[in-house]
Amino acid sequence: MHATRWILAWALAATATSRIAAGDLLVSSRFNSHVLRFDAATGRFVGVFASGYGMANPNGIAYGPDGNLYVGNGDQPRVLKLDGQTGEFLGNFVTTATRGGLANCRAIAFGPDGNLYVDSGANDVVLAYDGRTGAFLRVAAQGNGMDGPVGLTFGPDGNLYVGAALSNAVYVFDPAGTFLRSFNCSFNESNATGVLFDPEGHLFVAQSVTNKVLAFDAESGACERIVAEGGGLSIPIGMILAPDGNLLVGSFGTNSVLKFDLETGEWLGAFIPSGSGGLHGTHNFAYVPDLSCGQIPPGAVAWWPGDGTAHDLLGTHDGALRNGAAFAPGKDQDGFLFDGVDDAVEVPDAPALDPVGSFSLELWMRATTPGGPDAALLEKGALYRLAVAQGHAVFAVGEVVVEGRASVGDGQWHHLVAARDVEAGTLTLFVDGALDVRAPWSGAAEKDGEASPFILGGGAFAGQLDEVALYARALSACEVSALFGVGHGLKCKGDGDGDGVADYADNCPTDPNPAQADLDGDGRGDLCDCAPADPGTLAAPGELGGLEVGLGSDKARLDWCARGARYGGETSYDVARGDLAQLASGGACLTSTALPLASDPTLPAPGKGFWYLARARNACGSGTFGFRRDGQERLLATPCP
Repeated sequence: MHATRWILAWALAATATSRIAAGDLLVSSRFNSHVLRFDAATGRFVGVFASGYGMANPNGIAYGPDGNLYVGNGDQPRVLKLDGQTGEFLGNFVTTATRGGLANCRAIAFGPDGNLYVDSGANDVVLAYDGRTGAFLRVAAQGNGMDGPVGLTFGPDGNLYVGAALSNAVYVFDPAGTFLRSFNCSFNESNATGVLFDPEGHLFVAQSVTNKVLAFDAESGACERIVAEGGGLSIPIGMILAPDGNLLVGSFGTNSVLKFDLETGEWLGAFIPSGSGGLHGTHNFAYVPDLSCGQIPPGAVAWWPGDGTAHDLLGTHDGALRNGAAFAPGKDQDGFLFDGVDDAVEVPDAPALDPVGSFSLELWMRATTPGGPDAALLEKGALYRLAVAQGHAVFAVGEVVVEGRASVGDGQWHHLVAARDVEAGTLTLFVDGALDVRAPWSGAAEKDGEASPFILGGGAFAGQLDEVALYARALSACEVSALFGVGHGLKCKGDGDGDGVADYADNCPTDPNPAQADLDGDGRGDLCDCAPADPGTLAAPGELGGLEVGLGSDKARLDWCARGARYGGETSYDVARGDLAQLASGGACLTSTALPLASDPTLPAPGKGFWYLARARNACGSGTFGFRRDGQERLLATPCP
């Protein structure tokens, strides 16, 4: 048998890993104070998404409009804010110092107004907090016999629906907090807990004593049918619709999640088996959102998204369609469409389009034909050119030509980056986030002696281009990997936090900061920078994902730069290694490095394998080597510094 390298990153045991998949199912595990992550299609345990930082008996979990995850501590007046993709702790959103009188958190939900609503179970109220700042707004629901609120959701009518366990009823309040009505099936069906609307507007209510889920007509309050029962269901609280359209119900008493047919109520089996991943006290659910965009890296000179216009989103380098060039659905919204004859997008000559030093070209492309001898994608006179020849990318700067190896003429979308690095003396081609080819370059960095337009398409290329960008520097391998892998290379164009600064230019895209204050000038705004006076530290490290081994031809290379670079240049990284027999006991420290990459030239013995873990440390804190399948933090037999 051949020697094999295995990768262990996040908390996976003896399996290759990748970044968190959008759509993974998160489950709050009350009694061991974890938020656990499971594959949304199979129920397979993926890892511990979040723990620590004061998380205690988490009950309610919910994603906010900013894409971050909010977690309510079950027995404390505290709501935590976590990075919605990594689980990194971003701070306390609601605490004992916040006005309003929160006693504990039984459930949380974001309303249609973007604000956070919290069941305060011990004092029988629902409290509303500003969804951006966490400031207390008002009491959103109280009185009229409501006792022990546990469930919380908003209906299609915009009203607030509260499952009150101790008064065994659902209470309905309008957006102003006015009580509208309450209902239950009968007192034989007791302890209303979790509440959930199905796609047709029926209200599902979990009954934690009789171990059922009932369906109600939300308008009349009429009890319609049993939606879920049996299969060992014990103390149901949280519910969520599965991707296949069926119903997932948390079985608090058996530390599991059961699946039921949404139409018939038939038990379909245990979706998450009892205790999987250390699940203990199944409470509430959330799906990781599919974030379809990321920020454009610094140094961008121009960006042509192609969304129905040839406008340069960053500046004044607008293009014009020539000879029938058109738009068609692209990689993100619309893209440029070329017929392979003479279509082109022409951008007038400008000094910024003739970079003297290092530069990069970036785009998404899809060829409708394999391509002939030479089909230009981008070109600027005799200065530089990115093309497709015989199905492979070609990058030319002056007389120096670099020919790629990866196939890009197969009719699929591909992400290309071509970079000239004057300092390193190289020309580099990246395809789909990975290095394709690199060659030496020692030519003179000159400007075009004659004015020439910047051309997209323009000849033999038949297909589409999208999200074209020019940078006045060489993008690093880490940046290219992040561009392709995080958000699939698509860049934010909106204003997610509503502060009047477009996300691609916002130094805190998820936190309103119209002033864009940045004391240390590191590109991360003071509002979201864990060390606003330290230019080398951006964020407190969480678990590191995306660790890869043997990229390209370098089989000794360990690389997690697409995720690690987000913490700042003064971050240190510890790398651990072990053989497969050490998965339970922990391995030993391999090295500590100042970069989010390392090397391990040692090979495992024939028929054996290695796993690797990486941890980050900086002035804002230390990350973790991850967690075992039982939910316990993974510790090394021989620790790192």
